[in-house]
Amino acid sequence: MANDGWYRYVSMAERRNIELTLEVASKSGTTWYGLQRLDKWNDIQWLLALEGPPRTHRVGAFYSDELPPFDAVPQRTVQPQKLKNGGWVSGGGTEAATTKPHQIFGFGAIK
Repeated sequence: MANDGWYRYVSMAERRNIELTLEVASKSGTTWYGLQRLDKWNDIQWLLALEGPPRTHRVGAFYSDELPPFDAVPQRTVQPQKLKNGGWVSGGGTEAATTKPHQIFGFGAIK
């Protein structure tokens, strides 16, 4: 088993969908994961340079050898970004993305 833990930060609606389908997959077709385990939306937004709405739930940890290949975006460091509201976030977190869904087994990974 790999020694890295990847997380997906999701809204309540996406969490419910994951619970129903036991599948992690973004509606956009590109599912992003972050390497840092974060608890607060401000930290998530700051390190992963995300726009709202807030992602209030964390799914994971998933290890890279369990996840589909990161075929959309390989592992990279998030760069600083300007948000639509004119503010800036620093980035610095680690992210990667896949176009494939990830099947999960049970609810133990959802926080």
